[in-house]
Amino acid sequence: MCLREGRTEAATVVDHIRPLAKGGSDEDRNTRNLCDPHHKQVTVEQFGHATSTHLRGCDASGRPVDPAHPWSRRPAS
Repeated sequence: MCLREGRTEAATVVDHIRPLAKGGSDEDRNTRNLCDPHHKQVTVEQFGHATSTHLRGCDASGRPVDPAHPWSRRPAS
């Protein structure tokens, strides 16, 4: 069972409460079972890759959120 928000959903990912990349351990007391969507959400929150609310920066996937950004423009025909 996913342990986030008390949902009854199959847990498919073992999440490190304190990420290994941030000095967390690989011990049972530093892990919890989450479903994949919640694991992705927690990881985004832990590493500060949240979507900007001011149309600046990048979304969680790394794509620019500003429609005026050159990557968001359509190629000239």
